[in-house]
Amino acid sequence: MTAVQTLRDRAANGRPVADDTWLAGAGEPPADNGEQGTPRGPAPAVKPYVPEPVPLLGGSRWPLVLVEGGEYSGKSTLVFNLAGSAIIGRTYVLAVGEEVDEFGELAPGAMRLPHDGTWHQIMGCVRYVAEQARLAVEAGDPPVLFIVESMTKVWELLSEWAENRARSAPKNRAKLAADPNEEIDTHPVFWTPANKRHRRFVTELIRMQAIVVVTARAKLVAEIDAGGNPTKNKVYKVEAQKEVGYSTTAWVRMSLDQYPTIIGLRRVRGGIRPGVGEPVVIDPRTERFRGVEFSLEWLLTHVMKFDPATARPAAVVDPVAGNEPDGDLPPYQRPVPDDADERPGAGPAASAVVPVATGREG
Repeated sequence: MTAVQTLRDRAANGRPVADDTWLAGAGEPPADNGEQGTPRGPAPAVKPYVPEPVPLLGGSRWPLVLVEGGEYSGKSTLVFNLAGSAIIGRTYVLAVGEEVDEFGELAPGAMRLPHDGTWHQIMGCVRYVAEQARLAVEAGDPPVLFIVESMTKVWELLSEWAENRARSAPKNRAKLAADPNEEIDTHPVFWTPANKRHRRFVTELIRMQAIVVVTARAKLVAEIDAGGNPTKNKVYKVEAQKEVGYSTTAWVRMSLDQYPTIIGLRRVRGGIRPGVGEPVVIDPRTERFRGVEFSLEWLLTHVMKFDPATARPAAVVDPVAGNEPDGDLPPYQRPVPDDADERPGAGPAASAVVPVATGREG
């Protein structure tokens, strides 16, 4: 009997094809119960998913504001001044690679979230604040302010993690054994899980029922040509993961020699598209902004028209790969999760959250 005839017979008897080796004549598909030759029934039918459409929610979500700039540009001072605003309830600060205790004078009520610098504890801090923000909303308290200082260091951490995984690959370990200074190329297979971690981090931020403000460093760097070589031209670069700007509701640039500039503003009407729309320089000498002293409180209340009473968390549903119902796809081997090498983070205990002004990590 030919392989084609075998295939037709099995199909007629409701016996599914298990793998390509059977089609090539190397054997029959394995039985479900381990008994050779026991016929299997057809895969269970998967009930089609029928969604119930709902209207768009409208309104505005809780803000995520990016404040970036070069050294001594005043970005951190701008951010911590918001903590002292009358519109803010409690302030939590996640400091990653930055010193923030000096800003306790500007934000005497701000609380710093201790962590050991590992990813699982950083994510634990984020989830801790998300829960505190939810409780504040349910209690009718003023909104929570969450400051992340800075996204530059968050991405540096994930980049180092990707590079370490590349160096531990068998092929690269052999290279390094021959020459510890050998240049190792970090293949996209290692960057992909790092980007996924960063995406989860940002998703947690935009889902929060809190005012979230993140900072990032920026500077002029050499422009790279099509061949990957630096040129004499200089371009302005925000030192953070390249998709940070996509998730923000407002993007502010601070500078030593320029007035504060709104680079991006997410609004249905009157928004600013980074790289497309003209950035808005808040120059108090102009007629439009005469007498305005730029602050994040002014940005939130007068420009973004933020109202905590009507704000809603972002309705973000992450795509989930590999969770299809049984019978929807043939069997396959699941990949190892990108965070399988770290234990989950529980976040800091309430007693461990310390004031910015006086707290010190051991």
